[in-house]
Order: sequence, then structure tokens, then C-alpha cells
Amino acid sequence: MTTTMRRAAPLWGTLLLLACQTEPFCTERGKCGGDLMTGGSDFVVLSSLHEPPPGMDTAVLNDTPGQDGAVDSEWSLSGGCMDEVKSAPVALSQVRQPAKPAGERSVERTLPDWCSSIVLASDGSVKAYDGFYTMLIANEGWFPAVPIASGTLKLSQNGRYQVKLTQLLSQRIDLSASCLTAQGASQSCSDFATKLKTFIDMQLQNFTKDPSYRSFSAAVGNVVCGTNADAGCTCDYDLSITGGPSGRYATTGSQLTFFDDQYRPPSLTQFCSSGGNLDISSEDQTRLFNKADLRTTSWKKASCQDGVQSMSLGETGVDCGGMCPPCN
Repeated sequence: MTTTMRRAAPLWGTLLLLACQTEPFCTERGKCGGDLMTGGSDFVVLSSLHEPPPGMDTAVLNDTPGQDGAVDSEWSLSGGCMDEVKSAPVALSQVRQPAKPAGERSVERTLPDWCSSIVLASDGSVKAYDGFYTMLIANEGWFPAVPIASGTLKLSQNGRYQVKLTQLLSQRIDLSASCLTAQGASQSCSDFATKLKTFIDMQLQNFTKDPSYRSFSAAVGNVVCGTNADAGCTCDYDLSITGGPSGRYATTGSQLTFFDDQYRPPSLTQFCSSGGNLDISSEDQTRLFNKADLRTTSWKKASCQDGVQSMSLGETGVDCGGMCPPCN
């Protein structure tokens, strides 16, 4: 009996471990492999992030299209899945607080005022503003997954790739009237919207000057500020960041490995290319394209209705010019 129990223990331990595992939020897509160059043509994006292609030693590396004698394919993002960020857990110390005797106030949860995240000059211009701080406060200390709105993937027969993903995040900031007054500002909410946009534009320019993010572009738009219930200003705006890795890739069957020019860890994936569609899934729920929360992506061949500027179609704007209808 003792021997039997000792043999059974590892099995029970395994069953308990499996029972406690959480199912992946993102379901892996197909793993059929296939032809990544289907419907391709000879174009290449000449980027300053890597060396000129063979035979193009004198090319100007300024993100313009050219020809290098190798077939290239361009894909537009049609869908994807990012890991879901759960709500912050409530600390046990806040749930099971003992009753307080009469006359004693219970422990109150404190939150810093919005004013601690922004500094205004006397003319109302923004001197400092921590948007990440306000995001953390709004999400109780958690960073939410920033959704990806659009993207392009360029693959070349010579083994190079380039990914550009656009993440779009809507943000809000609340400023009370007392906050504005305390900092010596006197202005309308519409005036403040202009000054807030000016400051964020400057911050984004500094971000894209960082050598680690030289392939990125960023913009702020739709900045609208209105009077709130506290006679202060509530401002909404959209923040978009576009960029991603480039480097070399290799395929073995249905496995597709992306190597980053910036020497970040390789991205291990499985893919399925069929009928003008391409599915890419990270292996074992790891990072896809070195994005911490991105797990799967779906792509379609570039078109005049995909919402991005396609190099393979010679577009001079988004979905216009080149092989597409003229730009207005």
C-alpha cells in the first residue's frame, strides 16, 4: 500500500497543476506554412536601419521604394489578439478591515490630485505633464494593452523584413478650477487644448529622436477640452505611435523566426499563408515582434482599401495615388 501511494503522488500533483493553469487568452492561428512571397513584386523599402541591398550600394536610405532584383511582398494588418490586462486586485488589507470603535475614522483610500501630474506657466502653457502617470491613476496602477489600429509587414526574398504597427490610445485628463487657479493660469478650456497639444507634440518629437526609437513616428490628434462639473477642464485626445522592428527572417516548415536589427531577442512564430491571407502566431504565448502583449496577427495582401500607405502599389497617400485612385 505504501509503495502504491508513493507512485500515485506524482500523478495527483500533475493533475492539480493542470487544473490550476489558465487557458491562453489568445488562441493560436494556423500552422500550415506556405508561400510568403505570393503575389509579390520587386520593390524594397530603403531604410537607414540596415545596410543597402546588394547592387544598391549608392542608394539613399530614406524609406523610399526601389528595386534590388528580389521579390518582395507587402501585407496589411487585418486583425490580431493582445493579452488581456485584468483589473488590479483589491488588497486583502482593504477587504477585511476590522470594525472601528465609535469616534474613530476608518482608514480612507487616498488618491493624488490631477494637479500633481501637470505644471502650468502663468500664461497657461504646459511646462510639464506626465501622461503615463494619469493613465496609471485611471487604471489603478495597471497599464492597459494599447490596441493596434493598423499595420504593414514587408518581406523580401533576400531574407529581410520590416514591421510597422500603429497603436492608437484615447486619453483623458481632468483639471479642476482650483488646480488651474493655484498655478496662476487664467484661460478658457479651448485655449488650454491648443497649449496641451503643443506640449505633447514637443514630447513626441523628443521620443522619436531617441536612437532606440528612430524607426518610430508619433502624433497627437483630436484634442478637445470642455468645461467639467467642477468648472475646470476635461480634455480628451488621441495618441498614436507607429513603428516596429526590422531585420532578417528565416523559415523552417511552418516556423517563422524574426531577427531584430536592434539585437533584441528573436521572435519565434508559426505561420500559415494561403489564399492571399497570412496568419502569424507567437510560439508558446511569447512576444510577437518584441511587443510584450501581442500574441497573434492576421494579414491580407496590400490593397487600395486597407487604411495604410502601400509601397507595393506606389501609393503617394493613404489608399490613393500610384495604382489606386488619385489623391484629392
